Amino acid sequence: MSFYVETAEFENVFCFRGHHKINLEPKAYAITAVYESKSGRSNWGGKTSLMSLLGPFVLFGIHDADSEDAWITDGEARGWASISIRTSDNRLYRIKRGRTRGKSTQLEVTTDETTVGQKGAQDFIEKILGLSEADFEASSLVAQEMAKKLLSSNPKDRLDRDEALESWFQLDKLDDCLQLVKSEYRNLLKDEAQAVATLSQLTDKLQRTEPSDELEGLLQGTLNELVILGNESRDCWIKAKEATGSGKDPGWRKEAVKKLEVEIKALADKILSLNTEDIPNVEATLKEANRNLDSKISNVNRLKVLANEFDGKCPVLSGFECPAKAEINKNKNLQLEELETNQTERSVVQLIVDELTQKLSELRANERQKIALQTELTNKKLQVANHEDAISRYVPGESPDEWLAKKKEVDNKINQYLGMERELRAQLAWNLDLENSIGKQALQLQSMRNDIAALREAVEVFKASKMQIAKDNLSEIESDANFILETCDIDLQISCQWAKTGSEAAKACDSCGEPYPKSLKYKECERCGTKRGKHTIDRLDIKPSAVSGGARNLGGLALQLAASKWLRNNRDSLWGVIYLDEPLASLDESNRRDVSRKLAGMLTASFGFTQSFLVAHTSDAIDAMAGKIEIRVDNSGRRSIRVI
Repeated sequence: MSFYVETAEFENVFCFRGHHKINLEPKAYAITAVYESKSGRSNWGGKTSLMSLLGPFVLFGIHDADSEDAWITDGEARGWASISIRTSDNRLYRIKRGRTRGKSTQLEVTTDETTVGQKGAQDFIEKILGLSEADFEASSLVAQEMAKKLLSSNPKDRLDRDEALESWFQLDKLDDCLQLVKSEYRNLLKDEAQAVATLSQLTDKLQRTEPSDELEGLLQGTLNELVILGNESRDCWIKAKEATGSGKDPGWRKEAVKKLEVEIKALADKILSLNTEDIPNVEATLKEANRNLDSKISNVNRLKVLANEFDGKCPVLSGFECPAKAEINKNKNLQLEELETNQTERSVVQLIVDELTQKLSELRANERQKIALQTELTNKKLQVANHEDAISRYVPGESPDEWLAKKKEVDNKINQYLGMERELRAQLAWNLDLENSIGKQALQLQSMRNDIAALREAVEVFKASKMQIAKDNLSEIESDANFILETCDIDLQISCQWAKTGSEAAKACDSCGEPYPKSLKYKECERCGTKRGKHTIDRLDIKPSAVSGGARNLGGLALQLAASKWLRNNRDSLWGVIYLDEPLASLDESNRRDVSRKLAGMLTASFGFTQSFLVAHTSDAIDAMAGKIEIRVDNSGRRSIRVI
C-alpha cells in the first residue's frame, strides 16, 4: 500500500473558524457542502479549501489567498493545519504548517524518531513523497483547468512552460508543441463576448439605481426613527392613563411611602441583629474538634485491643507456659487504665463537637433568614422608588385629551415611516435580484474564462517537448488516457501525432484558429489577442475524436490522470493521494455518470492511488465515492465537518 493521509487537524484556516479534526481511511472520498438554511446550495461552502487542507496546503503551502496572512481566518490572530501520513512500512509522519498574523509561516515534520524544523522541513517532505512541489501539482492535484496540469508548472515560482516540461522529461531542450482542436475555443470566445455584453447591460441598470448601501442606510435610519416614535407613542399612552387614573391627588402614594419606610427600617434592624459573622470561626473550631475526636476514637479502639488479658500460652512453643505472663498482664492493666482515661476524654470532645454543630446550624439558619430579609428589603425599596416616580410625574389638573392628541400625531408619523420602510425594502429587493443576476452572469463568464484558459493551456501544453525523446513517453500517456475513456464507456479517443515546423507568417491564430487577414501588418489575433507567430505544422498534435460537448474536458481529465501515473512512476514516488477539484463539473449528465461510476476504481486499480479526494456537487460523483466528507454551514456561517 502506498502513502495516504490518516488524520487532518486544523484551526482558524481559510473559512474554517475554530478547531477541526477528521480521521481518514485509505479510500476514495467525495467532499461536499450543505447549508443549514439553503437546501441544495453547496457553492462557497469551503470544499476546495478543505481539499487543500488535506494535503496541498500543509505539504507545500499551496493556497489562493492574497497573502500569507490572508489564509488565517478573518479576525483570528493565528492559524495552523496538520496532516498525519501513514507510509507503506507503517511509519507515521506528522506535518504541521502554522502562522501567527504578521510573522513568518512555520513548518515542522515530526516522526517517531525526530523532529525536523523550519529550515529542512520542506526538503524532508519532498524526500518523503519523492516529489517536488511542481511534480506534486502535476501528478496529484487536478484543478478545474485540467489540461494545463499536464505540465509540471509551479504557479508560485512562475516557471516557464518549457522549463516545466524539461523537468518532466529531463531534456536539455524541448521542441514543438501540441495543437488541440480549436473550434470550441473559438466558439467559446464568441460566447464570452456575448456574456460580457450581457453583464455590462445588467451592471448599467444597477448603476442607474440608488446604491444598495445607501438604501440600507436609509432603511436603518427609518427603522431607528420608528423605534423612537414607538417609544414616544407608548409614553403618551402611559401619561394619558395616569391623567385619568386613581384620582388627581397622589396622596395615597405618599402614605404608602411612609409605611414602607417604617417597614424598611424594621427589616434593616432585624438584618443587623442576625449574627452570621462567627460562621468562619465556628467552622474552623468544629473542624479541629472533629479531628481531635477522630484521634480519641482511634486511641480507644487501639487500647481496647491491647487491654485484653494474656492467657499465658506461649505463641512460639506449643504447650509451654509463658514465663513473662505476669509482666505482660501487669502492662495490660496499665493499658486498661489508659483506655478508661481516653474514653472519658472522647466523651468530653464529643460534647464539644455536638455543641459546635448546634451553634453552626443556628448561624446557618441566621444566614438564610438574612438573605430572605435582604430580598424583602430590596423589593420594598423598589416599591418606594415606583411610588416616588409616579408622584414626580403627577401634574395637577392635566387632561388626558392632550396626551391622546399628541399620541395620534405620533402614530401618523409612524404610518408615514412604515410606508417609507416598505418602499425601501421593495427597492432593496429589486437591487438584490439584479445583483443576483449579475452574480450568476459573472460566474458563467468566469466559468467560460476558466475553460478558455484551460484550452489555451492545452494548446501550449506540449509546445516545449523534444520529439525524439518525448515520443515514447507521450505514447504511454496516450495509451493510459484512452484506457480511461474506454473503461468509462466514453466514445472518445485521444491521439498524439508528430509533425514538422514551418517558417512563414501564420495564416491562422495558433491558439484559437481564427484566420488572419492577408496583410502582414496584423500582429495579433483579433479574437483572442494572441501574438501572430510563424505558420507551423506542429510536431506534436493531440486530437480528440470528437469536438462537441465535454470532449475537451474528458480528454483533459484522461490526459491528466495518465500523465500523473507516468510522472509518479518516473520519480519512483510512493505517494498515493490525488486531489480532484470538480473535474466533472463541465460534463453533460451522461458522460458525468459514466465517468463517476468508474472513476474511484480506476484511481485505485489502474493508477495506484490509495486515497483520493473529489470536490463534487452532483449526486453522480458523490455516490460513486466510497466515503464522504461533509461540510455543514450554519446560519452564522460557521462550519463543521464530518466524515461519513
